[in-house]
Amino acid sequence: MGQIYSLMSEYPVLSVIQLAFAIWMLVDAHRRGMDYYWFFIIFFVPIAGPLAYFFLFKVHDFHGLGTWFQPKTPLHELRYRAEQTPTLANHLALAQEV
Repeated sequence: MGQIYSLMSEYPVLSVIQLAFAIWMLVDAHRRGMDYYWFFIIFFVPIAGPLAYFFLFKVHDFHGLGTWFQPKTPLHELRYRAEQTPTLANHLALAQEV
């Protein structure tokens, strides 16, 4: 823990970025009406607290981040699915890719 504080004191820009990130996560937690313990975790656990909150709750706000690691279905496969089983979901998937 002491290494984190010495790193922050040596690089004041990192301190400002960490403080801004923590404030952003505190504001987001307040807007979501999170349990009170999240405020203590974000504020009193440097770096790890705001990062934990970000990856548990905030990352879901960014649509498309989860799809970066999923392979896209080829267009010919979507057309085949729409022809064989003409459901709304298959037509919507095809329309989104075309």
